Amino acid sequence: MEDPIFNQIIAACKAKHVYRIIGFNYNWNSEIIAQFYATCFFETIEDVRWVHWMTEGKWYKINYFDFAAMFGFEKSDYERHRIHIGSHLPKVDMKDMYLPGREWRYGGPKGLIPFYGYLNKFFRKTLAPREGDAHNISAYERNLLFALTPSEPEFSVFDYIWEEIKSISKTPQKYCGYGAYLMSQDK
Repeated sequence: MEDPIFNQIIAACKAKHVYRIIGFNYNWNSEIIAQFYATCFFETIEDVRWVHWMTEGKWYKINYFDFAAMFGFEKSDYERHRIHIGSHLPKVDMKDMYLPGREWRYGGPKGLIPFYGYLNKFFRKTLAPREGDAHNISAYERNLLFALTPSEPEFSVFDYIWEEIKSISKTPQKYCGYGAYLMSQDK
């Protein structure tokens, strides 16, 4: 059965280079990922970004480009717009993502146009993993949803992932997001 909304979502995900990564699946161990977040640090050496971490008493490191390449992202992805360079999208600027004709509380999932509502649900389990407060669309996730608007320019998908991992490392959460991505490179 064809669904025009899902077809639109698939087309947008392909056009914005997120289609392949939202389907990424890899078994991961929460204890290993917790070790990553407890020990990791980020640095830039001669314009190359690195992350260092310890797993089971041994130090590891990987640079941005090698990590990105593991998921099929080429250097052209790095040259695209970086979502985290700007500030969080103000909630009021999300108004065009909501069904018209009613007053909605912008920044939450209730009332989103189906295109954005489904993307929000997909992203909370894939590209912008979140547990807990399902009543709010957090910080840069608002920017991510906006970036999927067909008229918006392409953005650096891997930079979004890198910066979100970096953000989690600075502000620990109960949920160790991006576990599958981190575990896949820790082989």
